[in-house]
Amino acid sequence: MKKLCILFAVLALLAACSSTIEPPAPESDVATLDYTQFAGKNLGVPTGNLADQVILNSISATPVYFSDLSVGLAALRNGTIDGFVTDLSIVRVMAGANDDLQAVPIPAEYFAGPLGAFSAEQAIVDSFNAFLVELEASGTLAEMQNRWLEGVPASPMPDIASTGENGTLTVATTGDGMPFSYSGADGTLTGYSIELALRFAASEGKTAEFVTMDFAGLLPFVSGGGADLGIDAVTITEERAGLVLFTEPIYYDLLGIILLCLFNQ
Repeated sequence: MKKLCILFAVLALLAACSSTIEPPAPESDVATLDYTQFAGKNLGVPTGNLADQVILNSISATPVYFSDLSVGLAALRNGTIDGFVTDLSIVRVMAGANDDLQAVPIPAEYFAGPLGAFSAEQAIVDSFNAFLVELEASGTLAEMQNRWLEGVPASPMPDIASTGENGTLTVATTGDGMPFSYSGADGTLTGYSIELALRFAASEGKTAEFVTMDFAGLLPFVSGGGADLGIDAVTITEERAGLVLFTEPIYYDLLGIILLCLFNQ
């Protein structure tokens, strides 16, 4: 069965932070993409995502904002928008889980952004950074990235025990961004960012307590003291670093687009 896909490409220029975590290598099945031909198109984007400026300034298209990814995908399927732009890891997983969707990665030279956890408390950031160093040295971080971020997640969340002798770590997240933070089949939060938060809480002798909200509300909520830690798929930028304290990168992501495909025999 052959896929004939409507293609939309996005460029972004973003100053990248230094990190030992390398960006993923895009593997597009599309040889050439000319983003300039898509001026005037309607491209969906999560509210608060950096891609809205890419859509406006790089291709003169119109960003259409969605607070929920599932609503954005519904709009793509009914023809309200022509494509949906978000983090490449999310794009790849959604395309892998849905036969009617196609992923097109954007080359790293146009967009490469470090994702970080964040807090209003320096002590929490320092502890999280030390935790990341240990996780990377043990090989656990690489194993997690391979399990969650390379295709459709197939493994369940590992059992991460915590006695909670030091209390509770409140964690803000969206809960709707596979493969970083989403609800599993049983309704329990799961994903790469969720596993990181659970492991960090356990390393601190605490129990993780999650608070879910729209993506745009994460930074204001954490900066105002609503949660000890925020974690999802949040790109570190200078502007955002003026609102919260970021950890070292938890992953280095690219930008991608979700396309609706037509199937022909």
